[in-house]
Amino acid sequence: MKKFEPHFIDLGFFELIEEYVSSGNLRSKGKFKFYPFDFQRSLKCGFSSVGDADEFLALEKECLIRFRAAHVQLTMKNLFYRGDYVNTSFSVMPKKVELTFLLKILNEIGTLNRRTSRVLYLGDIDEGAFAYDNLLIFRFGRIGDKYYLSSIETSYGENEDEKRNQYFSAVFRSMDKINSNEQLK
Repeated sequence: MKKFEPHFIDLGFFELIEEYVSSGNLRSKGKFKFYPFDFQRSLKCGFSSVGDADEFLALEKECLIRFRAAHVQLTMKNLFYRGDYVNTSFSVMPKKVELTFLLKILNEIGTLNRRTSRVLYLGDIDEGAFAYDNLLIFRFGRIGDKYYLSSIETSYGENEDEKRNQYFSAVFRSMDKINSNEQLK
């Protein structure tokens, strides 16, 4: 039986968040050996294909990145729609990044109060999400008495303007309890 070993990526958690905040997507795709325009090359570099190539398809890879004095495991998910690269998101496992720590990072990177949109969704007391700068969705869950980051997602679109325009539909699809733009004001 083959032993599972995530791929170590020479990137810190703070750097990853900074990339997402500054561009709305992942800029250091090469560090992850992800090549959005060369599907076969990405597969040869350790990605697994999940889904249907004629519709939605994801290339996934388990990774370790630096986090404080240790590492945090991520599942990198690269979404394609009908063969076109859409975006990259990450699931954070094990839930090691406290929500309060993430908020401190976001505050250091940009002015949190100015750039955080007013969308805060609590599915119930155990899970929720918030949108940052109309581009990013940070999901979190509760373990014990603390909340931990569970995923980082971007809205759909090829560029920042398109993502901002399509942001609301992406948020509403993923947060079904929010049902009108009026709740955002």
